[in-house]
Amino acid sequence: QPLPPIGSNLPPPPMGLMPPPPHPTTINMMAPPSVNSMSSQQQQQDSGQKHDIFVGNLAFSTTEEQLHTAFSEIGRLVRVRMVCDPESGKSRGFAFVEYEDPNAALAAIRNMND
Repeated sequence: QPLPPIGSNLPPPPMGLMPPPPHPTTINMMAPPSVNSMSSQQQQQDSGQKHDIFVGNLAFSTTEEQLHTAFSEIGRLVRVRMVCDPESGKSRGFAFVEYEDPNAALAAIRNMND
């Protein structure tokens, strides 16, 4: 008799105990942007919370300066971190934008997610 697939006889975990998603929804700078905040577990840091948003599906030609200009219109930024390939130094098409204020991060999610 064949064995059932691993985990097939396990009940799903309760909703309150679900692990956070691997990363938040993305912002698309080549099409209408889509932004989301990181999970509360990912936001925790020693001095409080980080107010990071993940910005994805960027054109490879997008620069940190362009992101800073676009997102600083919404609120005061702490930093913009463009992720680059370590070998080529070229953009990997996503970045993280960190705001000082959680309300600015939420406003970016609302306003840039159209």
